[in-house]
Amino acid sequence: MLEQQKRAARPASDLAALYASFARQRHAKKELLVLDTGAAAPSPFFAALDDARVRYVHEPDLVTGDDGDAEKVGIKRNRLCALARGDAMACFDDDNVYGPDYLRVMLAHLRHSAIFRRDRQVDLYL
Repeated sequence: MLEQQKRAARPASDLAALYASFARQRHAKKELLVLDTGAAAPSPFFAALDDARVRYVHEPDLVTGDDGDAEKVGIKRNRLCALARGDAMACFDDDNVYGPDYLRVMLAHLRHSAIFRRDRQVDLYL
């Protein structure tokens, strides 16, 4: 599972809601990657969080300017993909709430598609 902080200084309530959506997911093998490029200082919420499944990366100089630019979003997603440990990824937005079966349902659809070969073991983290 990937997350991008796209705006400077997100309220702690948005970050708590993002983490709550992640924590509620019923899929067991998951990680939350948070790439924070919008704030000058690291997030106090994630700095205080004690959860080995969460990796918070603060890189305020990765991109500059308007974060709505598709190229800059691509740079952030590529950085998150490079950090991810699993074979499948889902992008969570910090101002959306996801039901507890969101990842499980997504993976079920992936498993039944041609994306994953059926003759090999796939280690799925989201």
